[in-house]
Amino acid sequence: MKTLLLAATPLEIAPTLSRFGVRVANIGIMDLSPELDCLIGGIGLAQTTFHLTKALVHSKYSQVIQVGIAGSYHTYKKGDVVEVTSEQYGDLGAENANGELIIFEELQLDPTFSFDNLGRLNNKSQTDLPNVHGISVNLTAGQESTIEQRMQNFKPAIESMEGLALFMVCKQLGIPFLEVRAISNKVEARNKNNWDNELAIGNLNKWLFNWLKL
Repeated sequence: MKTLLLAATPLEIAPTLSRFGVRVANIGIMDLSPELDCLIGGIGLAQTTFHLTKALVHSKYSQVIQVGIAGSYHTYKKGDVVEVTSEQYGDLGAENANGELIIFEELQLDPTFSFDNLGRLNNKSQTDLPNVHGISVNLTAGQESTIEQRMQNFKPAIESMEGLALFMVCKQLGIPFLEVRAISNKVEARNKNNWDNELAIGNLNKWLFNWLKL
């Protein structure tokens, strides 16, 4: 069976798509080779969940590899490539009257998934990359109060907008998966001048070339 390569946007895997002669890509499935399909799943948990579930229900894949860029809360610098081995919601829950977040796990509303006692979904490491914990958010952190709150509640290494969707869908359907991210920026007061998407995308795709033996 084929491997399914998953990315939120074509920009994040443009160098890899170029290896297969793809210059323009939109949301949806592309047949890259007899061994590899690519799904551009869109930005955010909702789009990723829908498009990934649709792809996995209609076709059989031996594994899903999700790649993309991410922000780093600590330790990892721009251009570093990491394997995400645990994910959790970073902004789903309720808010107290004083503005404090009641995190999703504390509400005890969802018995469907096997979250651990920290509210995480976990995956076994499959690479020699650094293993990190990620949070998936609908709203990326852009001010100090949000950053401090998320660090206190979740102790994340990185932040993205799609990782948890991969974990949830693949665990439900029993399909092996892998999430790899490259750091494009530090999670700090929002300043796009400090981002280096080009470096992150370049390093991410170099890793992907080697992993896929392109």
